[in-house]
Amino acid sequence: MDYATIEATRHEIHPTGITHTTYKWIGGKHLPVILDYNERVENLPWQLVPVHNHTDHYHYGKVTYIRKDAYIPYGILFNAKQKIKEVVRLVFYRFIATLNVWNLAYTPQGSVPSWRDIGKKRNY
Repeated sequence: MDYATIEATRHEIHPTGITHTTYKWIGGKHLPVILDYNERVENLPWQLVPVHNHTDHYHYGKVTYIRKDAYIPYGILFNAKQKIKEVVRLVFYRFIATLNVWNLAYTPQGSVPSWRDIGKKRNY
């Protein structure tokens, strides 16, 4: 999936010490952007709507935002896609766990369930 980025440029007038920050949206306005959890989104020239809080190791502490002017339909589609992925992952893990109970698959302790586990037998 493609993501947009926000480019921030700070201009400083040296004799007075006044700073001014300009922001530029790089990418399509319908693309989501990933920012840190403690980033200030109130000062941006666009209103952003949070659509997903990341809990995985790669994006931990990050939030995905979509611009408010592109929320319908892109934000709704992004949310639906995330929910479908969560449901499919949950059903998949339950399916593998059921196969483990019926001794039709074996997932070693501490590993992530996978399709490769189907048909494996326990080594006693």
